[in-house]
Amino acid sequence: MVNGNAEYSFAYRVILHTLAELFPRFKACADLAVLYDDAVGLLFVLVVVVIIRMQILNEVMLPCISEPRAEVSEYAPKMISMTVPVDKIREIIGSGGKTIQKICADTGAKVDIDDDGSVFISAVDSAAAYAAKKMVDDICFVPEVGKLYYGKVVRILPIGAFVEIAPGHDGMVHISKLENRRVEKVEDVLNLGDMTWVKFMGFDEKGRANFSRKDALKELENK
Repeated sequence: MVNGNAEYSFAYRVILHTLAELFPRFKACADLAVLYDDAVGLLFVLVVVVIIRMQILNEVMLPCISEPRAEVSEYAPKMISMTVPVDKIREIIGSGGKTIQKICADTGAKVDIDDDGSVFISAVDSAAAYAAKKMVDDICFVPEVGKLYYGKVVRILPIGAFVEIAPGHDGMVHISKLENRRVEKVEDVLNLGDMTWVKFMGFDEKGRANFSRKDALKELENK
């Protein structure tokens, strides 16, 4: 090197030599760089560092991670935002906050609700966050008239069976709506704990859900 003190020149040469050993393709350039002054040499080192960085990205990083992951690890902290009907906020919170406290206690997630229906769920992992979201979704669930649901028989009366299609959401299948034939006894068709398809027929004047099993079976047969 033409200019510069001896210590600086020695350190500079060590850097060039190290780069040349690590990356043989740069050896010829490094040999040329030692012939120039400090300023040009430093510029060369910077250029080489940039090129090395690109080489590491292209030859090492890209084969391992060619594109961003579609979703972060299931163990990474998770935040979910959603919107619920304003008239459902009271149900989600519950009397004295009991319902929302239960959601947090059961899942380990934190749930915050704004007056406009915005819900923010945060948790240490995605499983807890989605578990809390499902509980909120279940509270806000409203069945669609004419849609089929697969539910569990949770209660049997002489006049029919109650089928739960979502946690906390059940309705009656009247004995006349169990089969496409006359049924003498509900237990001849359904028993407690059975799973069955039902069709939501709407709410009665008291807000109770009415289902039809025979209409659901008929629709399934026609598909």
